[in-house]
Amino acid sequence: MTDEAKTKSIRTPSKPESPQHSAPESISPETIIGALDGDIARVRKPPFYYVGLVLVTAAMVILPLIYLALVVFAAYGVYFHATENTYILTGGGGGRGRLIGYFGPLIVGGIVVLFMIKPLFARPPAGPQPFSLDPERQPLLFRYVHRLSDLLGAPLPRRIDIDCNVNASASFRRGWLSMFRSDLALTIGLPLVEGMTSRQLTGVLAHELGHFAQGGGMRLSYVIRSVNHWFARVVYEKDRRLDRF
Repeated sequence: MTDEAKTKSIRTPSKPESPQHSAPESISPETIIGALDGDIARVRKPPFYYVGLVLVTAAMVILPLIYLALVVFAAYGVYFHATENTYILTGGGGGRGRLIGYFGPLIVGGIVVLFMIKPLFARPPAGPQPFSLDPERQPLLFRYVHRLSDLLGAPLPRRIDIDCNVNASASFRRGWLSMFRSDLALTIGLPLVEGMTSRQLTGVLAHELGHFAQGGGMRLSYVIRSVNHWFARVVYEKDRRLDRF
């Protein structure tokens, strides 16, 4: 067989045809909202659950009061030394020793009281603020969340925020000012929206909206978490005022 015949006998492989991807069918908002149907029974908590939650909340409230008592005790100790131990200045011994014996506790005690009072007025650092959605620009999401709230028997969130955390959360919109009102905010992390299916995301949102339905438990847990966060911030957070030193 000649080289020309061999060349003709070799078949040139054909290029694989690119698969034809059909465009996803658009789903109407009514279909999406209508998928949320049925009844979700509320889970009843045993009485001991609420008793334990109240006891833990009471203990957390007592802790800041104990801290305030320590501040008052330290301040009174400094005051007592300043008013009752003036005899040190007129007592025996060298003059330098008398000055150190009297003014030393005043200086050290004053610094201790100052650093104990400072956390009561120190503000937390301003972190990144979430972006609040507009119901007129995202009507489907608000209708979806409101429908899910109705199924759960939960109050509607007054605001829906988004951030870049891999998390979702339910909170009071204005913190302590919203404690005794249905002034709630739902925060949705954009990584969840990107990485989850609609069924999974609905489960996460239902979990967070379920906190809204547990009014008493949500308020008590907010007190517990706030006190824990305050103590953690006071102990571990570096004071920016001392950075220069």
